[in-house]
Amino acid sequence: MNDFEISVKNHLEKEGWTVLRSGWPDFLCRKKKVGGWEYQAVEVKTQSGDVRPNQQDMLLSLADLIPTFVYHQQFFNTVFMESIRQWIPRPKQPEFDGLGVA
Repeated sequence: MNDFEISVKNHLEKEGWTVLRSGWPDFLCRKKKVGGWEYQAVEVKTQSGDVRPNQQDMLLSLADLIPTFVYHQQFFNTVFMESIRQWIPRPKQPEFDGLGVA
C-alpha cells in the first residue's frame, strides 16, 4: 500500500470499518439479464486447495451481497453440475430492534 492508501485504511478502521484487501475470489462473473446484470463470485480450488481464512472472510462478506460459490476440482467432472458448487451461505443478521441496537 502507498502512504495515502494506508492513511485512508487507518481512517476507515477508526470509523469502525473492517478493511478487507486480500482473499478476493478468482472470478467475479456477470450475465446480462432483462433490466441489468446478474452477478456471482466464484473461488476455484484444486484437489489439494483449501479456502484460507482471509478468503473465507471475503467470501462470506460477498455472500451478503451476491451469490458466492467455491468450485472444487474433485467434483468438477460430475454429471450434475450443481454439485460442483458449494454455496457460501449468507451469515444470519441480528434482528433490528428499532433502536439501533441488535
